[in-house]
Amino acid sequence: MSRHASRTSLSRATAESDNEREFRVRNDEKMAFINILNSWHTGQKDDIQSLARLFEQNSRESKALRFLGDRRLLAEKIDAFRQEMAPHGPSFTSLVIAEHYLHDGNSRQRWSCCSEPCMRPKTERTSFCISMPGI
Repeated sequence: MSRHASRTSLSRATAESDNEREFRVRNDEKMAFINILNSWHTGQKDDIQSLARLFEQNSRESKALRFLGDRRLLAEKIDAFRQEMAPHGPSFTSLVIAEHYLHDGNSRQRWSCCSEPCMRPKTERTSFCISMPGI
């Protein structure tokens, strides 16, 4: 095998490893976020704002946990949160707001909140929307 072919093979292997690593990290972040939400809903973790440090500071997960852990009324903080989350897309933002409604015991508002961004064609829905029962 020539030196060039060897470097090309090594470069591809490195790129694939980087892609796999990025996928694994992103998956781990999603699972951590879901586990934190579950703990919050079951009362095991009241102070979820402090857990935002587990994610990159400006990540959507970190912003979501700070929002959910903010003890102000939802009406006092929802508009600012939607604006802050605009770059991350409406589906994730609606999911987080729905989780807030669920935690507050407002199931009806939760489902209406979840269904809004999912009125798009199925091919444009996020995995969160597709996996939610009833939508």
